Amino acid sequence: MSSEHGNQKVTDTEIIDAIRSTSGPVASARDVATRLSMTRTGINERLQDLLEEGRVSRKSVGNGYVWWVNDYSDDSAT
Repeated sequence: MSSEHGNQKVTDTEIIDAIRSTSGPVASARDVATRLSMTRTGINERLQDLLEEGRVSRKSVGNGYVWWVNDYSDDSAT
């Protein structure tokens, strides 16, 4: 799946890579949105899709969530 932003399309793999490229074990939607130049609303929709597919997980922290890539995801580093 991919979403358009501007003239670009952001793939699921790019979202997964953006989560992995943060300095810690988890990322906020804001972290991912900033890395991909997407809105937080747009990235939250995409993260929810990835959650439903089992590719990412999340935990409630304060008023938001932190996200991480599931180790068994097809996008795992080899």
